[in-house]
Amino acid sequence: MRKLGIPPFVVKLKKGDISWIRKRLEEGARLKLAFLGVGRRKGKKKPTYDKLYVAPVFTREVAPEVAQLSIKTWTG
Repeated sequence: MRKLGIPPFVVKLKKGDISWIRKRLEEGARLKLAFLGVGRRKGKKKPTYDKLYVAPVFTREVAPEVAQLSIKTWTG
């Protein structure tokens, strides 16, 4: 956003959103980036923009799972 010349702004979050973000951070995740979207309504004269959508993207390191495979043989 800074590259586009848009100044920083504040987004109000619901309590449920805050608790979800807190859980991710407690799991060891780090905020990697956030996608922004704007809802647009078509008007008679000009379109209006009414909703802002924010989608935070978190990353974290996890240990790889080792698959255990058991093979049974059938004898007839």
